Amino acid sequence: MPTLSQPASPPTAYSPTPGGSARDLEAGGVAGPRGAAHVAAGLVASVAVVGVLDIAFAILYCQAVNRACVPSRVFQLVASGLLGPSAFRGGGAVVALGAVLHFTVAAIWSALYLAADRNLPWLRRRTADAFGTLAVGLAYGVLVWLAMQYVVLPLSGARPTPITSPGFPLMLLWHTAGVGLPIVLLLRSEPDRR
Repeated sequence: MPTLSQPASPPTAYSPTPGGSARDLEAGGVAGPRGAAHVAAGLVASVAVVGVLDIAFAILYCQAVNRACVPSRVFQLVASGLLGPSAFRGGGAVVALGAVLHFTVAAIWSALYLAADRNLPWLRRRTADAFGTLAVGLAYGVLVWLAMQYVVLPLSGARPTPITSPGFPLMLLWHTAGVGLPIVLLLRSEPDRR
């Protein structure tokens, strides 16, 4: 126990509690200077913000391309990755499934970034300033979009957007600003100061 003449040692980077240590992490503590509650709140915020922004963009894009498009159709489209074409004949349950799937994807991308942030010191150092945060956020958005287009959608049986489509660059740009950047802004942590 430190005394007035013997100050407490500063917390180590990513200690689960103020004054914590690397031993705390080895004992199963959650990495992050503010603890597990802070990390969980950031993850929930990231999923909510990215999920809402992305679905709002998808609905607006769908309506811009096809004035007859309604929000439920976008959720059916998401569900069609799992159910196939029958999703477009489904009702409220399919729409709800599409919403759950959409937010699950937002949670997966958020969790992947969070794991990278907590395990890659160079990433924490890169996001220590505004320029680095912007660069990482935009790059992560590109990674998300390309992985969705060329891995996730083909595996689900859904058709990716053709690279020659006028919508391709717009959706790529959207994913940089509306998906990657918010995830990084909400989940980045303090850089290692060692």
